[in-house]
This record gives sequence, structure tokens and C-alpha cells, in this order.
Amino acid sequence: MLIADCAEAITNGFIAAFGNNFTRVHCWFHVMKKLKEKLSVTVDAETKQQILSDIRIIQVSSTKSEFQTACSLFLKKWAKNDRVRPFLNYFEAEYLNSRSGWYEGVAPGFPSTNNGLESLNNQIKEEGTLRNKLPLCEFMNCISRLIRNWYLERDPESPNCKSFVMSPTLQNCLLSNAYTFAKLRGNCVVTQRINDKEVLHFIPSATYQKKLTKKDITTFYQNRLKFETFELWKKRLHVVKLDEKEWRNSSCTCTKFQKEYTCKHVIGIAALNKLYKIPDSAKTDLLGSRRKPGRPRKVKHALVVA
Repeated sequence: MLIADCAEAITNGFIAAFGNNFTRVHCWFHVMKKLKEKLSVTVDAETKQQILSDIRIIQVSSTKSEFQTACSLFLKKWAKNDRVRPFLNYFEAEYLNSRSGWYEGVAPGFPSTNNGLESLNNQIKEEGTLRNKLPLCEFMNCISRLIRNWYLERDPESPNCKSFVMSPTLQNCLLSNAYTFAKLRGNCVVTQRINDKEVLHFIPSATYQKKLTKKDITTFYQNRLKFETFELWKKRLHVVKLDEKEWRNSSCTCTKFQKEYTCKHVIGIAALNKLYKIPDSAKTDLLGSRRKPGRPRKVKHALVVA
């Protein structure tokens, strides 16, 4: 009864967080594992890698509409291949109609894999039960002791407190990349205001050397007739939705942000709009060591001492 109550409470918590549009989140690692197994017995190795590459593009979709568009174009792309058709039927039935909550944008701020749950399960076995099957009463006492120890470790008054990380950590290398982006690519950004709080910033990738135009932005949103076009513009153009009230609540469509909830684009745009000041320590370029004069020495043979 206790387990059922806990499961119901967790489900109600998700529904409260996501509203009526609640979608069950599925572990991306296990989805990819099942897809690889199915492809291994269906198509050849080269086709398998191409399909998996396309599915990885779909997985980093930031919104439900983008995910549905990408899936539709993916099915259209491979529908003419008779060898792939059995896999497409399986993919559509299992991971589009039944289990569609495996893309990054389905639950912003939540993990896309169950690695954290597996880690917690491992801690319970190593610190509590010692991998032994315990009677229910003894197991509940063990869990109670573990929870108390975890609470004491995270007590703010504890000298060695393990604090919860509530926002992404801005490491110095990320800040350096953001500073370089703002300095070199800041003049290529196209801006469109949504309302008095949010602004869209369209950013061309480093591989797209041309300056963005309104036609490019229209193509990004509308002209997605093929999956190749979707993939091209997914890599070519990034969109930052800047929150001018609190820049840390901003979002970006790039892959790094979808995985880590922070990226150089968000930080760089915030710096360009004077919402965040990049520290001076991140603005210093490391030159590295100077090459010694003369011809480079040959590589020594392994296990030979000079």
C-alpha cells in the first residue's frame, strides 16, 4: 500500500508540474538500446548508422511541434525503402504512438535518462542492504537510516554540507567560449521581439558564414519539406529565447543547451544585452607553449628506455 501511495504521489506531482498535457518521460538510453537491437536484425550496418543518426537529430527536439515535424519527415524519408519499412512500423507503433516522451524538450529541467535512479538504487544496495534480501520490517529500518544520513549530509548547518545544485554551473571554459562567441559572432545575430519580456535571437552556426536574412528565418520555420532540410537548419541556425527579467531562464535550441541547460549562446546573448558580465578571468586567451626550434624528435619505441 505504501509503494502504491508513493507512485500515485509521484504521478500527481508530474501532472501538477506539466498540467493536462502531461506526457510520460521515457529513458533515452533504453529507447536507443531497443532501436539498435531492432535495426541489427532488420537492415545492414550502413543503413543502421544513418537511421540512428537521424533519430539522434530527432531526440534533441526542443518542442513537441518540432518533434512531431521531425518524426513526420523522418518517416517520409525512409518510407520508400522496403527493407526499412518493418522497422518504421515498429518505431511508429512503439516510440511515436505509445512512448513518445523520449525527446529532450518533453520535460525541461528533468533528466533524459534514468541514470540518477540507477545510481540511487546502487547506493541503497552498497550502503544499506549490502546486496542482501531483507525482510520488509528490516528493509524499512534500513531505508529510514539511509534517508536520515542523506539528510544530515545535506543539512545547511553541516560543515561539509553537500548542497543541491539548482542551476547549471558556469565553468570558466564555457564562459570563455561565450566571450569568444559574443566578440566574433555577435554582429550576426538577428533579433525579433515577442513581448515586453521575451526576445528571440537567431544565431547562425560557425559553419554558416553568411549573414542571416528574413528569408532564412522563414525557411527555418516553414520550408521543411525534407528531413535533410530539417537537419541542415537544425545545425545551421540556433534560436535563443532571451528572458530579459531573468536571463538564466532563457533557452536555446542548440544541442548543448538541450542536454546541459546552458550554452555559450545564452550567456553570450545575455552579455551582449548587458544582463550578465563575463568575468575578466574568462577573457584571457591561453597561448600555450612555444614550439622548440629544430626538427621534432622521432617517437620512441614502446618499452624502450634511452
